[in-house]
Amino acid sequence: FFSYDYNVNTEDSWSCKECFSRMKGNKNLTANLSVKINKIKSTTTKKGKDPGREMCQLTIADNTGFINVVCFPDVYEKFKTKLSEGSYYEMILKGTGFGWSVDSIKIS
Repeated sequence: FFSYDYNVNTEDSWSCKECFSRMKGNKNLTANLSVKINKIKSTTTKKGKDPGREMCQLTIADNTGFINVVCFPDVYEKFKTKLSEGSYYEMILKGTGFGWSVDSIKIS
């Protein structure tokens, strides 16, 4: 296992369907998921504290559905060489108030 900043409480495991239903107004929520990455779309930040840094949008899925999540530059730099479409991961997501961002990933 490759693991970075990863600490999962299995009692708090969520599904993609649950994350989708709590997409808006989720600023104080944390979700633990076991998912497959369907799509990785890399981009470069244009604004913020570090313009020009690489980040990505992931489409992740489980047996209940799929959601799109953001992987901000600090997290993406840790994991980008280990991520691949079609592979399975355990992730911790944080609510942004508008959607979900990746907080940590366990890669097996």
